[in-house]
Amino acid sequence: MFYEPETDKTYNSLPEFRLEYRNTSFGELDTEEERNRAGLYSVANNPPNYDILLEDCTQEGITLVA
Repeated sequence: MFYEPETDKTYNSLPEFRLEYRNTSFGELDTEEERNRAGLYSVANNPPNYDILLEDCTQEGITLVA
């Protein structure tokens, strides 16, 4: 999963990100450094919180991978 802070959007994959910017060349984006220069950051989903009373899970958001 990837996050673009400038637009506050998340993308599930690099191809999804590239589809958003079809006419832009970002290079290979193979390394974290290349993605960061393009304004794209890897993220990890935070584990869901489990409510025992409601027997339900809720997502808390994302965390940037440093």
